[in-house]
Amino acid sequence: MSINETKLEHLDFQDIKKLNREFFSLFNKENFILEIKKKENLKDIVFQDIKALNYTFSVFFRESPSPKIENTSSLIKKFMLIPSEIPFYERLNSPDEIKSLLNRFKKLAVTLETSVDNIAEDYERQSENSKIAEPVNMISRIIQQFLKTVKYQIERFDIKNVVTVNDIRYQFYLFLKPLLKENLIERVIPAIFIGMKNGEADDVYESLLGNINKLLFALGVHTAGIEAGQKINFEICEVISSDQNKTDDHRLSDTIKEVRQLPYIFDNNHVLVDGKVVVWRVVNG
Repeated sequence: MSINETKLEHLDFQDIKKLNREFFSLFNKENFILEIKKKENLKDIVFQDIKALNYTFSVFFRESPSPKIENTSSLIKKFMLIPSEIPFYERLNSPDEIKSLLNRFKKLAVTLETSVDNIAEDYERQSENSKIAEPVNMISRIIQQFLKTVKYQIERFDIKNVVTVNDIRYQFYLFLKPLLKENLIERVIPAIFIGMKNGEADDVYESLLGNINKLLFALGVHTAGIEAGQKINFEICEVISSDQNKTDDHRLSDTIKEVRQLPYIFDNNHVLVDGKVVVWRVVNG
């Protein structure tokens, strides 16, 4: 059996499902769409892949007749993470160090959950704008679920059949990637982007982003430097479809028109989340 049924009994699936509905509703209202894939068999899924019960999804932008996003260049810069710390998994040099690194990771997740929860509670007390308080509270609950997932996976993590230090580090990387990618970055960063894009409660969203960036920075995660005018790097970027990217200038083929999300990486060989970009589409005049 690939999943621990005893521990799964302690997971609040109703809360996960409710959070999932709110998450979908927010993105739908704000001109985003979700690609949804239903898992075939829940009992064969490790918890890190469950996320919202037995669904997995990706976030995409959807065009509208009057899109709110006209120029994201200045906004995207707020999401930049400069590389500094070495990747967290590279700090693992022997099986004896696993426990201390896992505890460090858990402490970072606890600190993030506490900070975000305080921000959400303070804002809810002070704000009379329920339209903003609702997504801020949703982000807080996503972080709470992230912490639960981290704790659960730490209890289950076990390095097996390791021979070299590189083997140890690679298994630790495989442990970290879905936790950060699917349970944190892909869920929270687009939601914060929406809030900041709308220009309401910028200080709250920037504070939320700052605390998330502290955790990512401590783990050695950074963003790749991409910007409009560059040729797209398909190894770290995903193209978003658009009706507003046509040009007759063949020199702009495979050139980025707009960056909607930066790539999150450990290094060029370890990409956590692809960047989301609109690319110029050359058409005949």
